Amino acid sequence: GENENEPASGKEVVARVGAVLRNRPDTPILVKADRTVPYGNVVGAMVLLQQGGAQNIGFVTDPLDSYPVPE
Repeated sequence: GENENEPASGKEVVARVGAVLRNRPDTPILVKADRTVPYGNVVGAMVLLQQGGAQNIGFVTDPLDSYPVPE
């Protein structure tokens, strides 16, 4: 939102993404969330991005050595 210490509303996310993509449709849309963010919140954010016009959404990940990997 306007206060960077508070989350943007869903309507605000949709409006901002839509405005960016109308002006620059080639803008990459990336999501970064760590393991503490509930899966449903990530999915909800992706739905808002799609409602704003994002057709391709990528993920930003941390280096592999920061996560336990099963052997």
